[in-house]
Amino acid sequence: MAGFSAPRAPAPNTFCDVSQKRGQKSHPSPRLHNPDLAPLKKEARTWGEISLFNAWSNTSQSLLGYTLAASLFLNYGLSGGQVFAALIVSALIVTALVSLVGKPSVRYGIPYPVMARASMGVYSANFPALLRGFVAIFWYGTQTYVASTAISLLMRHVTGSPPSTSSADSAG
Repeated sequence: MAGFSAPRAPAPNTFCDVSQKRGQKSHPSPRLHNPDLAPLKKEARTWGEISLFNAWSNTSQSLLGYTLAASLFLNYGLSGGQVFAALIVSALIVTALVSLVGKPSVRYGIPYPVMARASMGVYSANFPALLRGFVAIFWYGTQTYVASTAISLLMRHVTGSPPSTSSADSAG
């Protein structure tokens, strides 16, 4: 059987360069592996109860959440106890979802973009990572707008000045 060759075994390292020859040491692609994406050893994982509480409070408590709670008081006539119960239930739901998403990262010491590679593929995992970035930008902008409006209203109340009207409002 002239010209027949046995199939070659796949390379043991999936980060290898395509042009790598057998016996040569592989070097991971910087797009696929860097210190930020590398798994953390158990000794380097320093999150404790305080860190977990801070993560929970950052996901569960926000200015928009409290604005929603105030609107429940004003617009729907709910009692304080009902609004408080709604805040607690929503915080528990958010905590459960955040815990589910973060469990593999905590267990294996890998960040979310690396974890997403298992289900989406190496390069397709960039898509949810970008979506997370866009959502974070939108959320930060919304929080900043609501906070600046609250500070503006507070300053107007403290100084006693009436709300100003913009030139767009007075033009019509």
